[in-house]
Amino acid sequence: MNAQADAEPGSGDGVTRYAYKPSLMSPVFSFALMPDALAWSRGRHSGEIRYDQITRLRMSFRPATMQRGRYQLEIWSSVAPRMPVISGTVRSMVEMQSQGPEYRAFVTELHRRIAEAGEKPANQPRCEAGLFPPIYWIGVAVLAVTSLAMAAMIVRALQAGVWAGAAFVLAFLALFLWQGGQFFRLNQPGRYDVAQPPAALLPPVANS
Repeated sequence: MNAQADAEPGSGDGVTRYAYKPSLMSPVFSFALMPDALAWSRGRHSGEIRYDQITRLRMSFRPATMQRGRYQLEIWSSVAPRMPVISGTVRSMVEMQSQGPEYRAFVTELHRRIAEAGEKPANQPRCEAGLFPPIYWIGVAVLAVTSLAMAAMIVRALQAGVWAGAAFVLAFLALFLWQGGQFFRLNQPGRYDVAQPPAALLPPVANS
């Protein structure tokens, strides 16, 4: 279930493949970047989408319980339903395996091929980063209100001399702000050029 470049006989072109299993009971979702189209299959369903038929892309950071560093690309087109591509694959009820390098290679190559297919600006898809703006700002508001409430709890605990309780809430608040801050920092709504997918929304390159 990895992205790979398979050299085609008699051609200098390669086919980049990527596959993942979104849940334990669901079929494998697989993709292949053909010379002129994105080929996909999921269970009994399959098809091809020409690169110039892709109308919208969205990249985001989507941590999960079993994988904190999880990323997602959503693909919309005029000929197929929305297709999510996730940087991890489910192995069991308690294991999700990261496919960061393979996902990064696939997403980068897909953007390159779309950019080449739509040479005119009018043919370029709408490329969005982060969350849908209303959802993002509602989430930021919830983060701020919850943080203020916990800060008030810490103050009241200190005033009452409940040091252990104050320390516990402070530790929880620090973790909450660290995780929430990272989520909203990476998922800030924005637009990007199809030829330059945002590096912050791709898995980091592993140090060799």
